[in-house]
Amino acid sequence: MCGICGWAYRDRARPVPERQLRRAAARLAHRGPDDEGVFRAPGVGLAARRLAVIDRPGGHQPMTTPDGRYTIVYNGEVYNHAALRKELSSRGHAFRSRCDTEVVLHGWAAWGAGLLDRVNGMFAFAVWDAQTRTLFLARDRFGVKPLYLAEGPQGLAFASEIKALFADPEVPREPDLGAVGEYLHFGYVPGPRTGFQGISKLAAGHVAQYRDGALTVREYWDVPLHEAEDEAPDPGEALDKAVAARLMSDVPLGVFLSGGVDSTLVTSAAAGARPGVDTFTIRFGARAYDEGAHAQRVADQLGARHHAREVDGQALAHLEHLVWHLEEPLADSSALALFPLCAFAREHVTVALAGDGGDELGAGYPRYLWDARAERLGRLPGLRAAGALAGRAMAAVPALRETGRRVRKFARTAALARPERYAAWFACFDEAARRNLLAPEALGAADARAPAEILRGPLARAQARGAPPLTRLQYADLKTYLVDDLLLKADKASMAASLELRAPLLDPGMAHALLAVPAKRRMRSGRLKAPLRGLAAARVPAASAGRPKQGFQVPLAAWLASAANGVVDKLLCPEAVRKRGLLRPEAVAGLLARAREARTDVAGRVYALLVLEAWHRVFFD
Repeated sequence: MCGICGWAYRDRARPVPERQLRRAAARLAHRGPDDEGVFRAPGVGLAARRLAVIDRPGGHQPMTTPDGRYTIVYNGEVYNHAALRKELSSRGHAFRSRCDTEVVLHGWAAWGAGLLDRVNGMFAFAVWDAQTRTLFLARDRFGVKPLYLAEGPQGLAFASEIKALFADPEVPREPDLGAVGEYLHFGYVPGPRTGFQGISKLAAGHVAQYRDGALTVREYWDVPLHEAEDEAPDPGEALDKAVAARLMSDVPLGVFLSGGVDSTLVTSAAAGARPGVDTFTIRFGARAYDEGAHAQRVADQLGARHHAREVDGQALAHLEHLVWHLEEPLADSSALALFPLCAFAREHVTVALAGDGGDELGAGYPRYLWDARAERLGRLPGLRAAGALAGRAMAAVPALRETGRRVRKFARTAALARPERYAAWFACFDEAARRNLLAPEALGAADARAPAEILRGPLARAQARGAPPLTRLQYADLKTYLVDDLLLKADKASMAASLELRAPLLDPGMAHALLAVPAKRRMRSGRLKAPLRGLAAARVPAASAGRPKQGFQVPLAAWLASAANGVVDKLLCPEAVRKRGLLRPEAVAGLLARAREARTDVAGRVYALLVLEAWHRVFFD
């Protein structure tokens, strides 16, 4: 695993300063603490930092083909590199190392962009073709690994992380207020935006080329949606194959285990292939959020060596450090636990497996159930009034307050068209709340896209491909929430600790197997993620297959209400809010007053504002 960056100038004679490349690479040192390399040629410069996992002595980057034509910087793992190496060797390619970087390099020399149809892995890489003076950039199918682009009048810059781009004084460092508006709705920045003006994300499953000052981008892969079930692999066999491929490593390896369905399945397959595998979990003092006992039970049943560490509200004290690593504003508070989990695991291993993608591919989110119910009930007369009444009654009982909020939201949005309805489920601040929250000058400057429009594209695309309603929602999540929230968080948290994190459930074979299961069986009789639960029950009968979905959550409301940390008063005091000029101080003060009562219905919104202010301080002050 690595951090990569580079520049290609329009002016072919203009050199990329070595100092600039070294400075950019230094900002990626946490992604690759083991090695550094630079490549320079007229008009182009590439740099890499390496975390050595496969063939530790033999994978120095940048790497160039023997004929000098192609040079690569590469971040990721290709799990079928051994088979590709064998095929390339039969075609006359000679290898000097065992690392997958060299396989990708020779594969590009042999097949060009056709290589992308052959590789199974997570990656972001750049290849410079000295003969045609073309820079090629590619990102893996699901977007596990990030790749940022900054195109300007002088040329194109790219990097694994945004902060590396700022080693170039010609790359502006300015907030994108339109992206801020979208962040306030979703809690993350939907691509291709990043929160920074002029900096975008290469989309998952896309390849780009930059030549003679022109950037072109195309999609090379899309999620399989309409497969015949009898042609799809068995999910259990696909899981075992995906996990086995991700166990390749020349360094210690472990598994993240919460005790939920997804991590249990990954652990069961890993423990079957590697008895005594190390597993890791985070615990909380608040029992309602703590999954430690479930994780320990699963680990014991599977014969894993389990490790646990407790995290408390002091995690908020490290918010600015988290924001520096996340780079994009991200209101996903589970990052407060994921960062220490990655750091904890890195004390024992260099590679870890995780269960990312199970909810999207296996239909595990309660909102899928709510959408199906809305289709049936949305036009019932009196639903909105009845829901509002029931929600208010629940709100009077602290333990039911969050449920009451969801009931009110359901009743209020059930009659809307699916894009508007589904967008409403993600709303951290809905349109009315954003208008009340943003200062007039910020509101007028924002050019945020309508939330429903962001989701309308993938929903319509899935529908055009013949997907049923449930699959359309899953597809939209795979194209937005998974890549721009969950995978971004996983990459940045793991790389901050110099830990390589692999996601077996996002193997293309698993996607094929799970999405070929008929929608009515994926969510059967109101039971979410039925195929994966069935697998878990068969492998670890007494573990977590029957548990309701809990999710990886932190006791945020209690942490925000605690006087033990001063981060809330520091970042969102009236003076700080007024100085920033982005939000209305009275609106923020109203939210904070409710947050001090440890109310779960406002905790997420307060955290979103904390992140927003921390983000401005870290990157723009």
